[in-house]
Amino acid sequence: MALKAPAKPQLKQQPVGVDGPLRGASKRLPAMQECSDNDSVRDAGTSEIKPKERQRLKLKQIGAALYEAGHVSLDEQARALGLSRSTTWVILQGNYKSTGVTAVVINRILEAPELPPSVRNKILEYVEEKAAGLYGHTHSRRRNFMKRLRPIALPSQEHRRSF
Repeated sequence: MALKAPAKPQLKQQPVGVDGPLRGASKRLPAMQECSDNDSVRDAGTSEIKPKERQRLKLKQIGAALYEAGHVSLDEQARALGLSRSTTWVILQGNYKSTGVTAVVINRILEAPELPPSVRNKILEYVEEKAAGLYGHTHSRRRNFMKRLRPIALPSQEHRRSF
């Protein structure tokens, strides 16, 4: 019976930014890599995309809006959103929970004093799309989401009537 050599442990890969591995606050996030406006508009408006992919793309658009507003580093983006660095990182990666960004986090973002108007608009678009069920959430989950939002984040009257 031949003995096998122990397997080499797999090293975790470091997140990679546009300019290489992310180690400092000055590196760009992958969410800020080239985000074509044509792709984001086309993707957001088609019904061919799966709900979770649509949600991921919207979160990436929020990251692109932050980048375009001049918030390049993770520290700057976290400050603008009024969130911790880790929460900001996970959201902008587009993989934030299967349920998406929670109402509590959205409330915190919308209360952030440094939030650029373009990012605020993307957040409000996200809220409207999530409330309308475009991200595949059940009626009860969407209703609970809407109950937890502060009035500033509530979508227009047409969406509220459906709850």
